[in-house]
Amino acid sequence: MNNKALYWIALGVFALGLNSEYQQGNLSLIHRVADHTGAVICKIATRAKQTLAVARVLTGRQVGSADDQFIALQQADVDRALAEHQAEMARAMALRQGDMDRIQRRLDRVHMVVDRAQLSKMRILERTRFKLSNATRRIVVCPETGTRVMVDADPDIADLSIDVDNDQ
Repeated sequence: MNNKALYWIALGVFALGLNSEYQQGNLSLIHRVADHTGAVICKIATRAKQTLAVARVLTGRQVGSADDQFIALQQADVDRALAEHQAEMARAMALRQGDMDRIQRRLDRVHMVVDRAQLSKMRILERTRFKLSNATRRIVVCPETGTRVMVDADPDIADLSIDVDNDQ
């Protein structure tokens, strides 16, 4: 036996051993490569069939019934994917609309609080405001502190005296 024969025998034994290990599932990397290769070949075949069907339609050649079924299946897949996408978009829009409604309700509550605060501020300003009459001397009492203020209403004289009571 020469070296060439020994080489082929060794290569055959190695191939049988590799095949045995592969069949038993011990070579996970090779299984993943084979699965990935199968998926890629399936995609390529599908694209080739689609391209062939489109070419036949564009050239006006008669499309056979198998091709018609293939095109119908492809159209059904596209329609299903589109319907799923539209349903997903509708769900997302409903969620966003719910978020917007909650934000609007919060904004309405904030407006109510601000309006109440402004109304309270106006009431306080109305209570503390007082008017001077045309009398020459007038005593005005602050409604909050009870401080008495004597005001001289003569326009030529600007006299203001404050009388603070210590009994409060």
